[in-house]
Amino acid sequence: MFHWLRDHHRAEARKRQFPSEWEAFLRANVSHYCVLNEAERAELCAMIQVFVEEKHWEGCGGLDLTDRDSRHHCGTGLSAATGPAP
Repeated sequence: MFHWLRDHHRAEARKRQFPSEWEAFLRANVSHYCVLNEAERAELCAMIQVFVEEKHWEGCGGLDLTDRDSRHHCGTGLSAATGPAP
């Protein structure tokens, strides 16, 4: 019903500057990040921005989640959306 609002929020999230520490994390922890071309990297980073923005992150069983935990799950899960590494 309010898809226009969702689309607006997603567009705003995609426009934001991707944090340099997040990119450093991707380079260090997502093995095929470095073989993606510039367009694929930009799309992955935009998708991560939207994903992190839309999800509520909560630890369970006393687990405290850090910013690093959410980046790890986003980077490894969403990187599959850009296709297989060559």
